[in-house]
Amino acid sequence: MSNQLGFRRLVKVVAILASSMVLGCTSSAINYLPLEKADNSLDLDIEWRRVIGSGNQGKYLQLTPLVVSDQVYVADPSGRVEALELAKGKPSWATKLDIGVSAGITGDEDQLFIATNNGQVHALNPVDGEVLWSANLTSEALAPVAFDQQRLFVHTVDGRITALERADGKQAWSYQSTLPVLTVRGVSQPLVVGPLVVVGLATGKVIGLDKALGVPRWNARLGVPDGRSELERLVDIDGSVVLADNQLFASAYNGNLVAMEPTGKVLWEEAGSAHGKPAVGLGSLYLTLDDGSIQSFDAINGAKSWRQAGLQGRGIGAVTAYNSLLLTVDQTGYLHAINQIDGALAGRTLIRPKPLHRSFPHQGEATNWRAMRDQDFAADSPIVATNAGVLLFTNNGELMLVDIQVKD
Repeated sequence: MSNQLGFRRLVKVVAILASSMVLGCTSSAINYLPLEKADNSLDLDIEWRRVIGSGNQGKYLQLTPLVVSDQVYVADPSGRVEALELAKGKPSWATKLDIGVSAGITGDEDQLFIATNNGQVHALNPVDGEVLWSANLTSEALAPVAFDQQRLFVHTVDGRITALERADGKQAWSYQSTLPVLTVRGVSQPLVVGPLVVVGLATGKVIGLDKALGVPRWNARLGVPDGRSELERLVDIDGSVVLADNQLFASAYNGNLVAMEPTGKVLWEEAGSAHGKPAVGLGSLYLTLDDGSIQSFDAINGAKSWRQAGLQGRGIGAVTAYNSLLLTVDQTGYLHAINQIDGALAGRTLIRPKPLHRSFPHQGEATNWRAMRDQDFAADSPIVATNAGVLLFTNNGELMLVDIQVKD
């Protein structure tokens, strides 16, 4: 298993490096474009911030924090897991796993679930972080675990979807999908929809698996491999499938944005190549495209409305819907807020540590940034909306709560 796992990792690393060079968004090569003026109609205040660990250290990891009631659970790539109070960021407990973490925490008030980079899933007690059980997988999981009351559902980098019993981690069933030669580093998180587990695959298909048996009930294609090179034929669905108003939405790299019924029937599709999942709000879908622009689509028919291109060339990640705003973080450490209605830049704030920000008189941002090129202040992990503000977990290991208010 180790040789196969190592090969898959190498393939994924080569793919993401190649696509990054094509898109011009590697942190060492970017000459960051100047910021367009924002409306400045918002107050964005950091309520608290806490260093959890040493950060991603150049790896692409989505370690999304989990909020359950008044507690935040977060994991560092080194294997450190912490629980904190949401309101003040005060630590409740911390534990250290024996191996590094490969995907963010999921769970509820009874159990927490986390995948590690040795191909295991662990169930933790949310009260004190004690490991309740551990289960072996066939490969590494780069997407958070999905779950219901009885089982966990895990998508690993070898293309396998595995169901584990929630009580003890024993395998219930396993489904093996076909992998193309090249894939983007990352996998789609399974989504539990009634009697189905819906997953986006590296082949550009979305598949609905019977939750009880693990057999396919339907599949829909988001992209058709086309081109001379393996990179051009890449149609990986790296972002998770989204459920909203009893419709499924998903996008693929070099593919389309597609709306489906839970039965797998395609309602509409539009060109929308992206790595991440779409955000949903105010009757629209919002997607960060591969060129760094943000596109709005009508959720009913897929019609395109506004497009925000003012953040191109700044290495932004996927957008998160929060009230009437969209939020995203760029690689230089700015949190940007965008109006969902018209796509206008409504506000921004600097979230990177202020002591590291060096300003040289009469120089542009590229010069000011030069001294910090070895730091990664982006947030690969999706922003989490809460009733107290939004949580950001940056690639350099900082967790923070940001309060966002419209100015009077």
